[in-house]
Amino acid sequence: MLFSLLLFSCEDSETPDPKIPIVSTLSATVKENESVTLVGELSGMNEISNHGFWFTADTSDWNNSAEKVDLGKPASNGRFEKKIFQGILSGKTYYFKAYIKVNSNIIFGKALSFVSRGGKFATISHVEPEKGHLEEEIQIFGESFGNDSGFLSVYFDDIGSNYVTITPTKISAVIPPAIKSHQFTIRLVNNLGIVDAAYPYSLGTPEVTGFDPPEARLGEPIIIKGNHFDTEKTRNEVRFNEISAEIISSSRNEIVAILPPNLAASAELEIEISAQLQKVKIEKKINIIPPVIESYPTQVRVMDIIEIKGKNFNPGFGANKVKFNEHEAKIIDGNSEFLLVEVPDNAYPNGVANLKILVAGQEAIGNQTIEIKDEWLMIDQDLPFSFYASPGTFVINNNAYVMANSKNLNDNKTSLWQFNANTFSWTQIATPFTNATGVIAHNSSKAYYFSNGENGKFWEYDPSLDKWTQKADLPGARREDPMIFSFDEKIYVGLGRVFNTANAINSGFYEYNPLSDSWRKLGDPPITNRFKPNAFVFDSKIIVFNGAADSGGNTVFQYNPSNDSWEELTPLEEPRSGTFSFVMNGKGYTSSGSSNSFEYNPFTDQWIPSFPMGYKYRIAGFSFVVDGKAYIGGGDTFPEGGTGEFLIFRK
Repeated sequence: MLFSLLLFSCEDSETPDPKIPIVSTLSATVKENESVTLVGELSGMNEISNHGFWFTADTSDWNNSAEKVDLGKPASNGRFEKKIFQGILSGKTYYFKAYIKVNSNIIFGKALSFVSRGGKFATISHVEPEKGHLEEEIQIFGESFGNDSGFLSVYFDDIGSNYVTITPTKISAVIPPAIKSHQFTIRLVNNLGIVDAAYPYSLGTPEVTGFDPPEARLGEPIIIKGNHFDTEKTRNEVRFNEISAEIISSSRNEIVAILPPNLAASAELEIEISAQLQKVKIEKKINIIPPVIESYPTQVRVMDIIEIKGKNFNPGFGANKVKFNEHEAKIIDGNSEFLLVEVPDNAYPNGVANLKILVAGQEAIGNQTIEIKDEWLMIDQDLPFSFYASPGTFVINNNAYVMANSKNLNDNKTSLWQFNANTFSWTQIATPFTNATGVIAHNSSKAYYFSNGENGKFWEYDPSLDKWTQKADLPGARREDPMIFSFDEKIYVGLGRVFNTANAINSGFYEYNPLSDSWRKLGDPPITNRFKPNAFVFDSKIIVFNGAADSGGNTVFQYNPSNDSWEELTPLEEPRSGTFSFVMNGKGYTSSGSSNSFEYNPFTDQWIPSFPMGYKYRIAGFSFVVDGKAYIGGGDTFPEGGTGEFLIFRK
């Protein structure tokens, strides 16, 4: 019964029985600015599993506010003591009591108090190593750490860490992986929550000293050598030109990563490494093994799919760059040894292309030029003017002229652009018109322009004088987008639609005589509902077609000026409008671009498919023939929109 009472309340005994577990709180010895020594006494050591002191500045709740100082199983009966350095504030009253643990019960001595004269606070002199790593042990050196981990806690900013060891002058602790920044403060916090010491510290900054092998292939492993990487590979990241690489393994001094197979071609290969909560750009360059071109076709057509064989291509085929001259090709398939590419639909002024392949900043150049074999060859893709359903073209003295508006939408002037077939160059010539629309034709020495605006005014242009002269107005109803052609030095105008409407004008066909500046009304053509139709003018035949405004517009007619008569010929397969047409080598050609092109034989009255005029559906463009060679350009393509392309027919 006496033993049971002692477990819950033990008064200090003057003559304790050494066989009965008893504990007494004896005294506190206070030293100024240094420490306090707590003294207790126990007996019955064989029954005691732990002993020590509890002390607090707040006796209202010993269980929650008191600091517990465990001294372990006692080695002997009698007095025991503990010197406390940390957490003692000068002038403050503290309470303490000795305790023993018997089985699962805690027995306390009576509570005593002392007034502190100040404790000795810990100081940190330095930390080793100079820079740390996540989850790596560091050594904190200083003074007044004590020997009891219960009085000091180590924090990295606000993240606590367990000790490895503690002595009065050195603490071993592990940097926790949960810290938020590579720069932080090591804090030693005493048992009262007060910071005893603080020391600024940081993790090591990752750096690269080299690569193994020094020249690498995309899609293959590379060893990145350096310092301050993370041993946990998932806490590292390696990026090449913003593409994250797969990491195979990592240590403090090496990262094994796969060079991304989809690494795009680039003049500069930027490398970025994230480790130790830091992101750094690496100045040291990695060398990618250059690509090698071994074989490829040397005669191709635009839009052909060709195979290029070689080695060291990017196995992520879409990340290679293949260029014909400076035109980038579409890559369809490939690996490190072959690429399937589409020959780009771009300008090849000389009809040849040089092949180049770029792989992550490295390039290979083909050793043979590629001949572009298309019948229609694009020689320019940036005309100096904008042409869409503009008045058109004329050719006088083997010089071609295009009447077109400015590329600048804020400039409403219309110019003549004279084409030099030797240099493929253009010369701009001013006109008296703004935003000109209408139709134009020419005889052997002059051009004649019928304007949709200005109430249907009719103008003559003399290239030898660079002079525009207004002529007699076209008789009859005011119209726009009529048919116009020249034959035997005279100009013929008819069809079209009522100005600013979609209503066709099928009557009123006129002949203009430049010598008398006069118009003569002819018989109405048997053609209906045609806006800006085309005409082939042969030596003795005039063929009128296209310009369809409805489903019946596929009929074709021949006009005979000698007797003002019309004859219906073989129709086209379907109605067509917005087309361009020309006569070359005794045959007529018409197209709205791409494969929608036809050749007409006036002797057999037959239409047959012609060579594709480019590879886009093109409407409202222009065409002309100079020195026996045909040219087309301008217009609108689908789905790209307006175009500045210019092509030559080489057959």
